[in-house]
Amino acid sequence: MMRAFAPLLLVAVLGACTPMRWEHPQYGLAGAQEDSIACRQSARAESWRYQSSMRVWEPPRYYRGNDGRLIYDPWGSSRRYDPWMDEARLADYCMRNKGYRLVPVPEQQG
Repeated sequence: MMRAFAPLLLVAVLGACTPMRWEHPQYGLAGAQEDSIACRQSARAESWRYQSSMRVWEPPRYYRGNDGRLIYDPWGSSRRYDPWMDEARLADYCMRNKGYRLVPVPEQQG
């Protein structure tokens, strides 16, 4: 029963997602793409710069994978901070700081 219901639930959830875009209250869409690219680049640089300062030295270690074999982990502390997780948050902050807000994309008529 649950296997038959799962695809329908997935379609319903994905269908409920509204496409969004950045828009400035004064300028509209002008410059939004350039500012978005600049914000994503600065967010990437900042998150990786922070990641390098957070790395605390730990000796390399081995751990067992799901299949039972030993896996060598040279960066034992790499799981403490993941820079990929902060990039989107920092980019959103940058865009909001420049005065943009997320608005739904209007549907095309015809």
